[in-house]
Amino acid sequence: MKNKKSVSLGNSFLIFLLMFGLVSVTSCGSSSAPTAAVDLSVQTNWPQFRYDNARSGVNPEETMLSPSNVSCLELKWAQKVFFVASSPAVVNGILYIGSGDGSVRAIDTSTGELVWITDTGCFIFGSPTVENGIVYIGTTCGEVYALMASTGAVIWITTIGSYMESGPAVVNGLLYVASAAGRLYALHAETGAIAWIAPIGGPAVGSPAVVNGVAYIGSADAHLYAIDASTGDILWTAPTGGWVFSSAAVVDGVVYVGSLDGGLYAFDTISGVPLWNTETLGGIASSPAVANGIAYVGSFDRHLYAIDAVTGHILWAAPTLGFVLSSPAFANGVVYVGSFDGHLYAFDAATGATQWTGAIGG
Repeated sequence: MKNKKSVSLGNSFLIFLLMFGLVSVTSCGSSSAPTAAVDLSVQTNWPQFRYDNARSGVNPEETMLSPSNVSCLELKWAQKVFFVASSPAVVNGILYIGSGDGSVRAIDTSTGELVWITDTGCFIFGSPTVENGIVYIGTTCGEVYALMASTGAVIWITTIGSYMESGPAVVNGLLYVASAAGRLYALHAETGAIAWIAPIGGPAVGSPAVVNGVAYIGSADAHLYAIDASTGDILWTAPTGGWVFSSAAVVDGVVYVGSLDGGLYAFDTISGVPLWNTETLGGIASSPAVANGIAYVGSFDRHLYAIDAVTGHILWAAPTLGFVLSSPAFANGVVYVGSFDGHLYAFDAATGATQWTGAIGG
């Protein structure tokens, strides 16, 4: 196996995943000679979009990949799937993903083999959430599915009647999901019955963050909403200056969210009082990852930004060759993000230096 820093797949309909043991990494050292590959296995779960209900975008338990060896990533396997906008969930060695052909797939992370496939009959652009052995996912036909994680069998289907790209959050027996009709829904996770519906002013494509009894969701009416997670009552709203397609991240009493006006906004979680707004040169649809006092977010100006989470000061901006609409993931000193230039990037989280790129052809 050769030592190399990029991999070209040449097919835009392939899943290409670099975290969770879906790659091999060579034992790079000071020698320039090729060395034997170390096969990475799944160590921790990533059960939903942005890892947790706070949408932090951080895997706190990664220890195998780091800035010292991430440059040695090589392709382990690829699974051909129709157009994929969904982000994967990984639980107990199985990857779950939605697809533009209307299917939900479960794939073995060690071999890349298909475990099961369930057809919904509608496009799936949202990301799955796996909780208590159940896969929850929404479709563009306005249906929320609950599937057995082991078999893909349908447990229940609830029709809310409007387009969804939102990934569900499951907290204390309730499932929260937003719709393009400008509503946040709470469903009973066990049955799918609707508990409450909260109006949020405009279409929402982000995934709700649910922390300390409050659900946070952005809207195309250029506001961020804080909603009581038990009752659906609106606690506060805060203007963002542009449509919000970003999912909010809630960390240490602050909620961070991007806006299409090019700003990353920080608000107090309790009051909604704005703390700071840092502007980039392009719109932000990317959802921020927040780790170690730094917020990482992509921009239409073709950069990934590292921003001081307390002051809003830009620490570094790392260039890519395309728009950065996807949402970065942080793990063990490395920030991973995709770009419209058809590449995945790994940046040193401290400096912004490019550590690795992987070409995926689309």
